[in-house]
Amino acid sequence: MEKEEFEKWNKFRDKKLNNQRIQFEQKQHNELFALQKRITSGQDEQRKARAMELERLLQKYQNAKKELETQQQNEALKFEKNVQKTTSKKYLNNSIYILFVDMGSMYRASGMKNSRYSTNSKQNTSTRK
Repeated sequence: MEKEEFEKWNKFRDKKLNNQRIQFEQKQHNELFALQKRITSGQDEQRKARAMELERLLQKYQNAKKELETQQQNEALKFEKNVQKTTSKKYLNNSIYILFVDMGSMYRASGMKNSRYSTNSKQNTSTRK
């Protein structure tokens, strides 16, 4: 009878240990699943944060690029206007000089003496400069 009780107790103990082992394995599995889920959600958060940071940096780059392009366009327009102004003044000054030289030639050809329009006059060379 003692042997039967020992076998009964041994089966009960084996069953109890087996249930505890199954519960422990289930608990380990649940913890592993929870940890994997946390890792996955953390990775997703990092991906989203990186994507948002990339978008922010791209927008910052686009804004800086646009600002530089606008600044360069403004400088190019300013330069072009300045060149046109300078060129216009140069051509105007050359045109006035040519007009006076031509008038001096006309006066010489007509026989009139006017030192103001004469190309050989010292006064004329000082006013041209």
